[in-house]
Amino acid sequence: MALGCCEISLWRLLLTVAVGSPLQGIREIYGNIYGLFLWGYSLKPSHETEPDNKRMYRMFTEELIQALETDDIDQCAALIKQFVSKQFIFAEKYLIRHGFQQNELRLSSSISFLLSANEG
Repeated sequence: MALGCCEISLWRLLLTVAVGSPLQGIREIYGNIYGLFLWGYSLKPSHETEPDNKRMYRMFTEELIQALETDDIDQCAALIKQFVSKQFIFAEKYLIRHGFQQNELRLSSSISFLLSANEG
């Protein structure tokens, strides 16, 4: 956080799980999500113009570190789900503003799985 790189904390977490999880299915899901975020990297400059962007990244990173320090895996999962949802809402709005149609925007099965986990 002190280095001002909070925006990469989610990416680093996804990559760590994609490489280090003992479960092959989890590695695949998180690896796919990481790859999708790489695809969306070109949207990053437009996202940086959002006024609360740096604060949002910093809050996410601080809350994630706190959850990791207390070994609260459920809180980690909830934070990731909430943050990823916000990122995809931003991307969807951006793409629609730039000519994409709603029916052209489909989430991959990995993203759908992550966002639907722990519901109900």
